Amino acid sequence: WLWHTTDGGRRWAKVRMAPAVARIAVEGSEIWVVGQSGALHSSDAGTTWTSSPARGSVVAFADASDGWIANGSLYQHTTDGGATWSRRSTVAQAGISTLSAVPGNTVWAAAGRVVVSTDGGAHWRRTTRRPVNAVSAISPRQAWAVGANGRVMHTTDGGHHWRMQTIPLDVNHSKLLLICADFVDARHGWAGAAGGVILRTSDGGRRWAHMHTTAIGWRPQLSFADASHGIAIGSSRTFLVTRNGGRTWSAKQLPSPYYPTAVLTEDSSHALIIARNQCFASSDGGATWQQGAEIPPGNNLAGRDCVSIARSGSLLCAVGYWGDVATSSDGGASWSNEGVVMGQPMSSVQFVGANELIIGGALGAMTRDLTAAPLP
Repeated sequence: WLWHTTDGGRRWAKVRMAPAVARIAVEGSEIWVVGQSGALHSSDAGTTWTSSPARGSVVAFADASDGWIANGSLYQHTTDGGATWSRRSTVAQAGISTLSAVPGNTVWAAAGRVVVSTDGGAHWRRTTRRPVNAVSAISPRQAWAVGANGRVMHTTDGGHHWRMQTIPLDVNHSKLLLICADFVDARHGWAGAAGGVILRTSDGGRRWAHMHTTAIGWRPQLSFADASHGIAIGSSRTFLVTRNGGRTWSAKQLPSPYYPTAVLTEDSSHALIIARNQCFASSDGGATWQQGAEIPPGNNLAGRDCVSIARSGSLLCAVGYWGDVATSSDGGASWSNEGVVMGQPMSSVQFVGANELIIGGALGAMTRDLTAAPLP
């Protein structure tokens, strides 16, 4: 049932039956009540009601015309007050672990297998049969994918054909679970394995060197700006900084009780690390770090791990494990919430345009226009 109060909740009047598990959005005299069985809409503050076929578990309106309804991985968007709704999400395959966007509106994703989209995430094509954990691309045609048992694969034709690459013979392949990769050009790339193994190549993967470190913990993440400058983080407060392509590393720690959960190396001087919901910036190649604003409370990023960060021009975007989106236009000095994407575990965010995001996670991939209404 839908109930209404006019005295701050002291007394309530029963209005009418409402959809099961209903959520309510109020914007002036416009009211939307949405559930899994349908929706109710009133444009006169609840005096009269009409039914709508829109259904979902979350609803939010930015104004009387611009609103969103979410139902699992499906988002519906209206710009005419609910007269018409359009689908705003695209699912490539459940379980996306990494995204890699390149110029030309092409996005690569690791979702158990490698999938690729050439239209910014609207449509996807599966390119591998072998399981992978991560993919890193440098162009619409060239990418590397990594997985269990030391598997490294390389494509030069947009994923139509893949070639296996050989890693060092003195590494126990059967125990090498590769979980991340980062290539900056056709020659220079790195891969990280569970347990602290970091591989590097300077000839496109034909030969690999490796090192083992326990400093960063169990699950590494790698972010390189160029062939020389990169950062490795993991499940430890200690992280590693290199200025020579990974031949040597310097151990660092943030002034935070949390371990780093997301990293973005932007150039030879500038980098960002987020430790849970605390943002730190370096302007001297990772030698020193300054804390910016915390990602504000009131959403799932607060008190939970941020898992991925991306930049487009002056705009930063951080995504939390449970799908929260936060943006900053001042290098992380302040943040604003953009809402919740899916309410499901997320793993990666990339920009596919100046204000267009693609976010991947347990339910697949979703595109998000940051100029549109805030998400529910």
